[in-house]
Amino acid sequence: MDQSSTRKQLNSHVKQLRGSNSPFEYSGIVKIVNTALKKGGVGLSPDMLNQIKTNTTKTSQHKMLMQEASLKEAPGFFRDMTDPKTPFKDKLANFVGGVVNSTIAPIHFNFQDQANLASGNLKGEAKTKLQMFNVGNLFF
Repeated sequence: MDQSSTRKQLNSHVKQLRGSNSPFEYSGIVKIVNTALKKGGVGLSPDMLNQIKTNTTKTSQHKMLMQEASLKEAPGFFRDMTDPKTPFKDKLANFVGGVVNSTIAPIHFNFQDQANLASGNLKGEAKTKLQMFNVGNLFF
């Protein structure tokens, strides 16, 4: 599968999800980043396409926290970075994606998840997970 076509597929998928036009929702942030990388000619592996599609679907359905989605994507970016068939530009983008998704993004998304919880916009499994996370932090 052509890696540029995976970017198109991801944009098509994300546009169908709740929050895809909001920079405060996971699907909206993925849409912004994916569009920029597509314009820059950076590819996306089929494995990462599937992982991101799964994560954006689950976050939009309140089955996964945004911080959780970000952390789940980081290993895939690092894996793709080490693939000898990956072009250098894509390796660099995968390195940055792995670092951002394993360090900065989860912190940002935790604040966004907390804001969604406080405003009543977090529901279902994601709400339960965040409440359990918050209670756990009271004891440590």
